Amino acid sequence: MSYEIPAEWLPSAREVLALIGGWGAGIVTTYFTERSRQAAIKAGFADIIAQEAQKAHAQEKGKRLATAEDVSALAREIAQARQIESVKASTAYQRWLQECIRNERRADYVAVTKSLKELIQALQVVNRDEEEALQ
Repeated sequence: MSYEIPAEWLPSAREVLALIGGWGAGIVTTYFTERSRQAAIKAGFADIIAQEAQKAHAQEKGKRLATAEDVSALAREIAQARQIESVKASTAYQRWLQECIRNERRADYVAVTKSLKELIQALQVVNRDEEEALQ
């Protein structure tokens, strides 16, 4: 049995082409829309990667700057410590020098006292001898 489709049910050539064209345009539009979306995603990733690279660079620069500031602060502290040690050494030297002078003076005073004692004893002997000679 064969069925015949009535002619009014069949689409015209123009309708068939419009239908195929619509699908083709939809396919082409979908293809290019998908490509545009993928390109936008790639561009977005590129922007994110660039931003992260800039962020990492800024962090590394900050670390280096902080390290440079730390080195500067450490250099200032070392200079200050050296200055303090210099003052301490100078003060210690002055104390040592004063102690040496005191010790020398003490030794001189002891020597003078000893000499005076000997002189007094010698004078007493001379004085005794003179008294004995006078008697």
